[in-house]
Amino acid sequence: MRKLREVAMDCMKKLDAIGVPYTKPRRFLTNSRAKKRQGLCTKMYVNGEYEYEIQVASYLLDEEIPIEHLENTLLHELIHTCPYCMNHGKNFKKYANMINKAYGYNISIYTSKEEQSTREQYMEKKSISCDSQYKFSVICDTCHKEVSRYMKECKTVQRIRIHPERYYCKICGKHNLRLVKK
Repeated sequence: MRKLREVAMDCMKKLDAIGVPYTKPRRFLTNSRAKKRQGLCTKMYVNGEYEYEIQVASYLLDEEIPIEHLENTLLHELIHTCPYCMNHGKNFKKYANMINKAYGYNISIYTSKEEQSTREQYMEKKSISCDSQYKFSVICDTCHKEVSRYMKECKTVQRIRIHPERYYCKICGKHNLRLVKK
C-alpha cells in the first residue's frame, strides 16, 4: 500500500513549483466506502478561517492501481482548495490545464475511461460491487451516459419521474432523460 501523505506532499511540491495558489489541507483521509467517487474535497469554517479536508478512495493506494490515478485525484482535489475553485468553473479548469501542461497529467472534471476501466477491473478482481447500493439511475437517451444515481426514491427521483422534460443531461445538454429502476 502506498502512503497517502507522501504522495500528497509530492503533489503539493509540484503545485508549488508552477505557482498554483492552493491551500494546504488540514488533513488527508482515505475512504474505504467510496466505490464510484475517487476523491472529495470538503471546505469547512474553523476558528474564523476556511480549512480543507481531502479524502481519496482507499483502493487508489493499492500498488496494483497506477500511481498516476492517485496523483490525478489528489491534484484534482487540491485544485478545489484554490480561490474560487470549489466548483468546476473557469478557474478550476485554468489550474487543471496549467498542471496538465507542466506535468502531462489528465486532470479533468470527469473520470477518464482508462481510470474507470482500471477501477472496474480492480473492484471485480477484489469482488467489490460498485452498483449494488443504487436503486435508480438517470440515463440520457441522446449520449447514452448515466447522468446520476440514487439510493432511494427521494423527491428528486419523484420529480424526474413526473416531469423528465424539466431536466437536462450534464454531459450533452439535451432534455432527453429517463429514470431507470434497477
